[in-house]
Amino acid sequence: MTATKIAYVLDFDGTITETDITSAMARHFGKDHYLECSAAYRRGEFGMKEWLARMSLFLPPDPAELLDFAEARATLRSGLKEFFEFARSRGRPLYIASDGFGLYIEPILKRHGCREHVAGIFCNRVLPGNGRLETLTPYAHRSCPVCGNCKAAHVIELQEEGYRVLYVGDGLNDRFAAAYADGIFARDHLAEACTAAGFPFQRWDDFHDLIKTDILIENNHDHKFCDPAQKGFLRDNR
Repeated sequence: MTATKIAYVLDFDGTITETDITSAMARHFGKDHYLECSAAYRRGEFGMKEWLARMSLFLPPDPAELLDFAEARATLRSGLKEFFEFARSRGRPLYIASDGFGLYIEPILKRHGCREHVAGIFCNRVLPGNGRLETLTPYAHRSCPVCGNCKAAHVIELQEEGYRVLYVGDGLNDRFAAAYADGIFARDHLAEACTAAGFPFQRWDDFHDLIKTDILIENNHDHKFCDPAQKGFLRDNR
């Protein structure tokens, strides 16, 4: 009998780290603009892709300043290193999918000695130019206006490679990927979204919980928030 191939896809901000660094960065440098932009985002006036573009305008143009800001706030969630070792011992590759500013993910992982455990990082890019920063979204859906990074597509691609995918997240945008996953570890806003949609999931507080609990389910969710192979979002689920 062929052993089940399992892979993890993890959110970064608020999942791997205790703080949502992108939100903290936007709040600190954007001030009132952050409040206005985030309120419009929560009302569903636009998705994360547009939120990133708007908030990038208020960030300082020096990426080094942003990296210093991020590293000063980068507390890794308890049990992360032990979980990474656990996944490696089981032959389960780890991938990170983030819809934040992205520039700090790899430096933070390297600083804490965790980068070698991660098979791939899918994230947005922040580049300076003309005295300001621009956020590039190389993993966005070709036409969907909602997410800057199509996390659902990463889950599906791993499944097409023969993996059962466990998704780990905390945010509202994580629901798009979680809807396609073979198992969901959810907390905070993602747990609320899964509950509302009727998705079975495992609640978690820190990464020790992921070591103690394995969950694999048949992915037969009737409701999907988006269809990455087609137009992206299926309705206004921003």
